[in-house]
Amino acid sequence: PNITRGRWLTPDEVGNVAVISQDTADFNEVAVGDIITIDMGERGEDDWMVIGTYQAIVPEPFATDPIYVPEIALVRASQQANQARQILVKTADPSAAFTLDRLDSLRGMLEERDIGINMFTTRTKEQEREYANNQFGIVANLLFGLAVVMGVVGGIGLMGSLSISVVERTREIGVLRAIGAETPTIMGMFVMEGVLQGLLSWLVAVPLALMIARPLSGALGRVMLETELDFAFDYTAVLIWLIAILFISVSASIMPARNATRISVRESLAYG
Repeated sequence: PNITRGRWLTPDEVGNVAVISQDTADFNEVAVGDIITIDMGERGEDDWMVIGTYQAIVPEPFATDPIYVPEIALVRASQQANQARQILVKTADPSAAFTLDRLDSLRGMLEERDIGINMFTTRTKEQEREYANNQFGIVANLLFGLAVVMGVVGGIGLMGSLSISVVERTREIGVLRAIGAETPTIMGMFVMEGVLQGLLSWLVAVPLALMIARPLSGALGRVMLETELDFAFDYTAVLIWLIAILFISVSASIMPARNATRISVRESLAYG
């Protein structure tokens, strides 16, 4: 589990110490270092010191939040050994196919020995990761959709801005025509202007993304998983967005640039 406060158990831990879920700690107003009393049933009550709290990334369905304690301390308090309610297995090969194969083998072995297992809480890390990705899939698709809409709207705005620029610079275009400027030169001039505006918008967007990404990631983690997410800025996405900006800028500049090349010297001198 993901430790939110305090620390995890150490291999040589033998005392009455426990790591409880963050939800349990908040509900009972328990902090790290507090002493909690656990009802041991027929064996009475026992005191344990909380050394840490955790937040499960994928909550267990149909199950209460477990309390993690040292094995020696648990055997001493419960007077029961060689019993378990949960098995954690680490495979030699972390690949999904190998892990699923080992899971099926282990499940079959336990069933052959009449050891009941909960099918709802038996899953691999890959399945837990897929579950978490599905939770964020809707939000990620929504944000991607907003980015696409903003890109399209920005392209339309750039096209309108360049079209106005063509109208305002009609005389300038006529002068360029008169001194021998060819169609590719005039067209390239307006396309380059659109690309420069797109690059400026990208240069402004990257620092803003760096500032906003971490707080947004933290807010999503607290809302969806009730924990802080490990943050890593995706610099590959910055390069992908640069390519998208260049494509949008060139596409939005083509029509105004073509309109500029259709202005003749006579039309430009008669303008205004």
